Amino acid sequence: MNIELKEDFEIREEGSNYLLPMYKVVEGVGIVKTLLNQEIQFVRGSKILEEEVPTRIGTLHEHLLAMMIHDLKYKNNLVPSREGSLVITKLEEALGWLRQRQIDRTKREVVGTYKE
Repeated sequence: MNIELKEDFEIREEGSNYLLPMYKVVEGVGIVKTLLNQEIQFVRGSKILEEEVPTRIGTLHEHLLAMMIHDLKYKNNLVPSREGSLVITKLEEALGWLRQRQIDRTKREVVGTYKE
């Protein structure tokens, strides 16, 4: 059995900018990689000037996880599977931990900084 894992991506700038390959469905073949890429940018920076962290405009991990959960629930509803349900559960758990991290950082008043 030959399984082609689709886990490759290009790091354009560590910690903020990535390129992910795009695919299309080809009749009689399946999912095929195209020559196109999807750029993903994560927000970066600090509200404290002294931290001197380069500022980047982008999205948050929470947004990507929420989007993936929504999309996978839709697809798992069309073609239900135990594995799909487990993936959704684990992504929901990951999103929950990021929410908990946000609550903790807010309580400690370090949100928007690189302080621990």
